[in-house]
Amino acid sequence: MGFAKQIGVVRFVFLLLLIVFTAKAECQTGSKVIEYNTRIKIYNGLLEETRSYLIEVSDKQSDWISDITIPFKKGNKLDIIEASVLKPNGEILRNLKMKEIVTKSYISNGAFYEDNFIKEFSLRGSEYPYRINYSYRIVYNAFLTISDWIPILYPDVFTSKAYLSVELPNDYRIKINSSGKFDYKADSLANSNVLSWEIKNIAPVSKEILMPPFREQVPFVTIVPETFNYGIPGSLRSWRSFGEWIDRLNEGLTNLPVSERFIIDTLIKGLKDNKQIIKKLYHYMQDHTRYINVNIDIGGLKSYPASYVCTNKYGDCKALTIYMKALLEQAGITSFYILVNAGKNPVLINPEFPSQQFNHMILCIPLEKDTAWLENTSNYNPYNYLGTFTQNRYGLLINGEKSVLVRTPSMKPDDFLQTTNYYFKLNSEGSGHAIMRKEMKGDEFEKYIAAKEELTVSDMKELIENEILPNNFELINWEISHDDRDIPSLKMNLDMAVSNQFRRISNSLILNPVQIEFYNLEKPEVRKTPVRIYYPINRKDSIVYELNLTNKYKTALPKDVNIQSRYGFYSVKHFLNGQKIYIVRKFQMYNNEYPVSEYPDFYSFLEAIRK
Repeated sequence: MGFAKQIGVVRFVFLLLLIVFTAKAECQTGSKVIEYNTRIKIYNGLLEETRSYLIEVSDKQSDWISDITIPFKKGNKLDIIEASVLKPNGEILRNLKMKEIVTKSYISNGAFYEDNFIKEFSLRGSEYPYRINYSYRIVYNAFLTISDWIPILYPDVFTSKAYLSVELPNDYRIKINSSGKFDYKADSLANSNVLSWEIKNIAPVSKEILMPPFREQVPFVTIVPETFNYGIPGSLRSWRSFGEWIDRLNEGLTNLPVSERFIIDTLIKGLKDNKQIIKKLYHYMQDHTRYINVNIDIGGLKSYPASYVCTNKYGDCKALTIYMKALLEQAGITSFYILVNAGKNPVLINPEFPSQQFNHMILCIPLEKDTAWLENTSNYNPYNYLGTFTQNRYGLLINGEKSVLVRTPSMKPDDFLQTTNYYFKLNSEGSGHAIMRKEMKGDEFEKYIAAKEELTVSDMKELIENEILPNNFELINWEISHDDRDIPSLKMNLDMAVSNQFRRISNSLILNPVQIEFYNLEKPEVRKTPVRIYYPINRKDSIVYELNLTNKYKTALPKDVNIQSRYGFYSVKHFLNGQKIYIVRKFQMYNNEYPVSEYPDFYSFLEAIRK
């Protein structure tokens, strides 16, 4: 029988593994910041900051630049000095009128009350290009930071020139941390010193996949006083002195009402093991309080007392942590609160520059052979689970004169293992039924445990359909279970109707398995920033296809793949058993940071997997 005739009677099922890359969108504009000047002066214990801007708006898509918002805090005096719309040649088209300025309270997401305010106004022009010119002055009566300046207003807008000057009394002692190619000057006046930084022609910062935070990619100048009076006197000479100030600021806040002490004593009666006691009290705190941001008083650094949480049943991260600390004190257990910079991709703390670099508070409890760590703002976090929000970073442990910078625990690859098992039963048209059994850990667990507790049934179904279901899948039934509140994993079971799982080419059928989603990485020739993977990626997939046509078709499976790299690994195995095709797929990417010089190798690793 000739080869051409064989093709007519022997048909093939091919198995192809495809990778989907997520599209990346960037915002670009032809507008530019012509001048951005910041002048700071310290006198009589006050800090006066004057900012002025000259910006050119090139087109209608850039009109958002002319909608101005100026934030300030209660007790700080804000004055708008000038604001106008100009022609490109500098001719004034109109001046802002005072009645056009709107002042209102600013409540951020999740906040119940804040002492933050904003002034808003618009400087839109009618013909393009036009320029906007405005300046304002704020006087601060207390401060921990003299300047935390970056010479960029908007990441995607070119800056022609930026300038910072700081005028200080001759005997005023400061600490400076800066990075960037500045033109720096220091001048001495009769009673003061003037320090200045200037930089020109700052290009927009590209938004790139897996890049470190924007704040770490731009020039900056941070200046703090060695000593300050912010509520009470304090010092930034060391982490120890800063922690001692925080401790004094929050002194005496753990006193509990008699009624609360009685409840705690009753709850832990008969419990001897400290871990059991901590877990019992942590669950009590989770079940009887909720997180609300109440950012007022001493810049948000001074907490509300534990009694406030007892009365109101809510608090911010500081108040809930102080409350949890108070519950433990009632049980005779010592704990320490820790300041951290929270976030899944946080700006890294500079351990050599003691200063206020934090935005969150957690609690740690030293035990005989271990340490327990508690996130107190979540009603559903497992006991002793920090998660991606605060794992693997520096934190300032507050313990009076023994305050010290520590590192929070780092999550391991097994803590992120996403295990997914698919079972497909398909007819000859590529339609049929599929079952998915999924175990979620790490970032996926955190996302879906929050969704499980907070979303409605219909919203949860929509989330699953949008983020879990592949194309050509229809959700029939779904279930999410959490076996134990203190186990950081979820189980998801999906029943689905599927279609179009085959692609027909001539007499062959091509089967496209469920795809792995990856990042749409920039090509090496255009990449400008390092890669930072703050926590590992770890996935294991098992896919079974039951096909009632393997006895009619010759089945061709791809070769197995095994790619090993210092960045991670990828493997996939395929085998046939009767009428079933099996696929076992593993992928892991290690947490690390890689410089731009190493990016081509990192890119090649993922490109090899894609191919």
